[in-house]
Formats: sequence, structure tokens, C-alpha cells
Amino acid sequence: SGSQATPQLSEAESIVARNIETHKGDAQWLAASGKVSLLSRDYERAVTQLKSALRLDPASMAIKLDLAAADDELALTLGDKGAIYYDEAYQLLGEVVANQPQNLVALFNHAVAAEQTKQYQKAVDDWNLYLRLDPNSEWAKEARDRLERVQKNLQGGNPATRNKPTLSHSAAFRV
Repeated sequence: SGSQATPQLSEAESIVARNIETHKGDAQWLAASGKVSLLSRDYERAVTQLKSALRLDPASMAIKLDLAAADDELALTLGDKGAIYYDEAYQLLGEVVANQPQNLVALFNHAVAAEQTKQYQKAVDDWNLYLRLDPNSEWAKEARDRLERVQKNLQGGNPATRNKPTLSHSAAFRV
């Protein structure tokens, strides 16, 4: 990572670097390496590492969550060329939500990913479920705002914004 790394991130990079060599083929160390790459904003590397970890531990919901976050960031970085990564994030988050229906982070991010993939009715369904499970947090306020925008989009709203995401990415995925 660059000179902007926090001391904690630098320490994590060092720990992972020391251990990854002696733990080749260990899904958890590969996932840790992917998470460090994600936090270091090296999204392509994070996706590669997390996919490798997921191949070794395909049932890991934590790895799927991190890979979805890396996919989302890579998609944003790549612009129009990154749409496939939004699709992958949506699919991974759907698997997490199916296995852990009370996982609020996964549900919130699945709703965002539904918006990013223009699946607005699915986004509405996810936002409504999210708000039933978490009606009062800070995240609930954002969920309500996003739900309102998506519903307007579905009802025809402004034709110029009909197929555009409802909020900027900076307010998107929960981590």
C-alpha cells in the first residue's frame, strides 16, 4: 500500500505477508490478504485473492461479503466496463441473504446491488425487508431515502433518471 496507509493497515499487511507464504492454500489467509488489498484500494488484486479464497471455502459467507464489496469497488473504478462486477456482487449477496436472512449488511448491500443492476423491483423488496428488520438505525434513514427514490423511478419519475442509480456510490455499500 502507499504512503497513505494507516499504521493499523500497514501492520495488517505485514502480518498477512508473513503468514500467507507459510499458509498457502488456506482460505482464511487468502481472504485476509484479499481484505487487506480491498482496504488498500487494490480492487483487482482483492477480487483475485477473494475468488481464490472462495474456491477453497465456497460456503464462507464472510468471504462472499468481502468479495461482493471488492466487486462493487472494482465496478465503480472500471465505469461502464465494470457492469459484470455489479452482477457478481448482486449474485454473491443474494447467496448470503438466502443463507443469513437477518444479515443486515448483506441485505442492505443486496438492495444497493439490485439498484446498480437496474433490478428496481427487487431493490424495493429488499429495502422494505431491511426496514422491517432495522427501522430505526442511521442506515434505516438511508434505506428509506433510497426506497423512496427507487419507487419514484419505478413509477416513471423523471425519464432522464429512470435508469440511473438512485444515489451516489459514496453512500452505497455498508462495510
